[in-house]
Amino acid sequence: MSDCVRVWDTREGRIVNEFRFRKEEWVVPSALSFSPDGKLLAVGMGGRGGGTASGQSVSSKVRVWDLRTGKLAFASETLPLTKEARRVIGRDGEWEFVPEKQPFEAYAVAFSPDGTRLAAGGGDFERPNSIWVWDLATRKLVRKLPVGDHWVLELAFSPDGHMLACGTGTSPKRREPEIQVWNVTSAKLLGSLHKHTDGGVNAVAWGKDGRTLVSCGWDRRVLIWRLEPR
Repeated sequence: MSDCVRVWDTREGRIVNEFRFRKEEWVVPSALSFSPDGKLLAVGMGGRGGGTASGQSVSSKVRVWDLRTGKLAFASETLPLTKEARRVIGRDGEWEFVPEKQPFEAYAVAFSPDGTRLAAGGGDFERPNSIWVWDLATRKLVRKLPVGDHWVLELAFSPDGHMLACGTGTSPKRREPEIQVWNVTSAKLLGSLHKHTDGGVNAVAWGKDGRTLVSCGWDRRVLIWRLEPR
């Protein structure tokens, strides 16, 4: 855990950007991503306990900085705040909760290949885990994908930006992690890949053909997948 992110110039060995956070916030080490053009940095955040006892999200858990200016370029929405404020009357006349617009802790972040969208995966107040996808030009949430009981450990867009691979982790009692492959455009789960046998899938990467997927898991195996066109 860290309350600071530093960006280094590796040629000169010096710090060129530094972003600090409040003491109650912390950076998720696995949730850092440069945009494809290298001009933006996305950071996934957590908090002491992930929020308040009432289910209140007090800060943006996904943030993007412009590395040229050092200014914040995007921050996920913290609304609605309290659990009571999220209640609305549903179509059946019963009370239901408005879906969260950000995770209470973001475990993974990824830019689309064209840099126009940002995906983040993490804990959801009303569901175990989800993936949020924002349009960075409008700063609007455009997709929310329900991952389920598995933790989100890694995210990767396909080269054409239409698919999103999600490496997941499980609790000790459920030792079958999976890779979920989503169509981001239609918000449909295309399928789940099950071959890793222990704990979690902490790295996924696409081949240039958009049909090859590589994964690495806590079982100390690297697997290469061949996906059918969908």
